[in-house]
Amino acid sequence: MALWLVFCPGFVAAVDLNTATAEQLQQIKGIGPRTAQLILEERQRGGDFDSLQNLADRVKGIGPKKIGTMEQSGLTAGASKKPAASSVAPRPGVDIRKKP
Repeated sequence: MALWLVFCPGFVAAVDLNTATAEQLQQIKGIGPRTAQLILEERQRGGDFDSLQNLADRVKGIGPKKIGTMEQSGLTAGASKKPAASSVAPRPGVDIRKKP
């Protein structure tokens, strides 16, 4: 598989904004060491990013043009780590208000 990646320069590996390390972020075109550090600090301070637009809103120096470049380089704002309100759905016809 490694050879395939070498011979496919157009291949872009996705980097999740909400889980990436500074080193992984720096693999994205437009993100250097300083920007990677700002992203990590803001992620720690304010929590996961909802979208790439949310990244631009929260991190100084990242605008629409830079977001476009980063997105084309494989940056994504993957699923947030926030748990769903309820991951268990009641069965049809079962009244969950009554105790057994």
